[in-house]
Amino acid sequence: MNNHPIITSPPSSGEVLLRERFTDEITGQPERLDALARQLLTLELAISGLYATVLKLIHGKERWFS
Repeated sequence: MNNHPIITSPPSSGEVLLRERFTDEITGQPERLDALARQLLTLELAISGLYATVLKLIHGKERWFS
């Protein structure tokens, strides 16, 4: 086993800044996930509304052309 001490130095200002930004990104995840959920819900409602509209139009055409 090696008994020599490991030489260390305090983090540089760039490393400290990177660590702070990383922490900010992690703490900001819930807000981004909430925004994603809102967008997905909007998309889901829009697709089902579009599908219902297309079905209504197709059903209306069948009645007029048969």
